[in-house]
Amino acid sequence: MNKKFEKALTIDSFSMEREQTSNTEETKNRLSPDESPKRDMSCSSIQKNLLEDIKKALTRELEEKWEKEREAWQESLEKSSHAFKDRVDKEIKSLRNKISELEKVNNSEENRISELEKENSSLKNKMEKNSIEDKNSIGQLQRDIKKVSEENTSLKIRLEQAEMNDSRRNQEGVKQNQRNEIIEKTVKYLIGKTTDLENKSRRDNLRIIGLPEKCEEKKSLDTIFQEIIKENCPDILETEGKIDIEKIHRSPTERDPKIKTPRNIVVKFKNHQTKEKILEAARKKQFRYGGSTIRITQDLAASTLKE
Repeated sequence: MNKKFEKALTIDSFSMEREQTSNTEETKNRLSPDESPKRDMSCSSIQKNLLEDIKKALTRELEEKWEKEREAWQESLEKSSHAFKDRVDKEIKSLRNKISELEKVNNSEENRISELEKENSSLKNKMEKNSIEDKNSIGQLQRDIKKVSEENTSLKIRLEQAEMNDSRRNQEGVKQNQRNEIIEKTVKYLIGKTTDLENKSRRDNLRIIGLPEKCEEKKSLDTIFQEIIKENCPDILETEGKIDIEKIHRSPTERDPKIKTPRNIVVKFKNHQTKEKILEAARKKQFRYGGSTIRITQDLAASTLKE
């Protein structure tokens, strides 16, 4: 609108300038003595007609431009109004949806509030009933507390007695541990003495290892031992080609069917020197009997053998 107004002003100013120039020319023509009055009249009429035509043409051109611009402006205004209307409709629709959701939430909250009020009323009733029951049970609780306190007092007394008895038992346990240590030392000493005595009692014994038990089916152990000495160390034989022994037997006396190795043979000699000679000879060479390899060692206590 401002631009159109400016264009109209420029056209009016142009027409006014043309009129002023035409007036100045007319005054000049009037002042000049050479030209005639008829010529002046004709020039001024022509100029006036020309100006009128220019004004009319410019006016029509301005009106056409103004009409076009007004239509374009109106069209753009309608488009913008339609777009604004669509945007407003969308906003209204979203607001209506939000309002419906809020109404739903409000309804659910109202339902929840009503439920809470019902629960509150029921809780009040229960609290009233419980308060009555609590008043009745407070007396019973007081009586129970008194009874528990009495039992607690008796338990404290019994606990003190138990602690005193426990301290006595601990003292007795310490004394008993001391006695047990003395007993253990004594037992160890006695076991050592017993083992030493047992080894000393076996000092005249030899143990024969690896002799098959089938050899005893036809001969006695005494005869088998004499043959072993004759075969392996005949120079040790005493008078009459024989060695005096006090006792010979298998150890243990009963055979365990789970053990496949033959039982050992224990020989007790009457002469300690003879036993030492046989043991020395067995250390120098490997003894054999009936195709079997045998081993002769000193007979010792079981605990000494383990060690």
